[in-house]
Amino acid sequence: MKTYSIFGHFAIPYEFAAVPQYRKGMAQGFMGVGAPQINALWYLTVHPLRGLFFWSPVLLFALAGCLYQIRSRGLERFIGILGIYTLIGYLLFNSGYFLWWGGWAMGPRLMLPIFIAFPLGLAYFCRLERSSRVWGSVAALGIVSIALTLPVSLLDPQVPQFYSDRHYRSLRIGDSVRTPAFRSVKFFYNLGWRVADREDPSVPKSVSLSAACLIPAILIPIAIRSLPGRRDRSRNKP
Repeated sequence: MKTYSIFGHFAIPYEFAAVPQYRKGMAQGFMGVGAPQINALWYLTVHPLRGLFFWSPVLLFALAGCLYQIRSRGLERFIGILGIYTLIGYLLFNSGYFLWWGGWAMGPRLMLPIFIAFPLGLAYFCRLERSSRVWGSVAALGIVSIALTLPVSLLDPQVPQFYSDRHYRSLRIGDSVRTPAFRSVKFFYNLGWRVADREDPSVPKSVSLSAACLIPAILIPIAIRSLPGRRDRSRNKP
């Protein structure tokens, strides 16, 4: 209704981008989306630059879970199909978009809607009947995922681009590419916030220190307590 009241017809607001370079990009294909690019798929999945499975390796279990669920029946099969179709659909869309890297971001920002359905594949492995080895593997990759993403989320998830838009469009598989988000991860775990705290006395050091300590202090006990064997032993205690 807003575009109708302004321009006199129904339309997607992105059709009226004010910045010339974005207006030109949006004019390509369908609203800026063309054929999927293999190079973009590489950087959107496994490469540190924007890789979904690099920054959240626990989602590998979600992928496997969805594939197993497809072989089931009923609701479980529906969830598996929904998760796979959501992932494939957004990978094709994102890799074909003229701005596939998504601007200032730490990961595949344009693929955020997949988290409505795709992570449900984890339910296939997070069951009481699963072995401790399966639970431990899921928990370990979950801790790695949080350890990678939490520092960037706390400091600034809008990671600035290191290269120009033209450079990102010209990237090929195997190119040497710097990952700007690594700077935040290194800054956090090298306790770089201590220097920042000294420069800004208004920021209490205990806040940053607590944030760093809470990661293992919370996640490791939860992972241990989630193991089925440990829970069964606790239930059998008088």
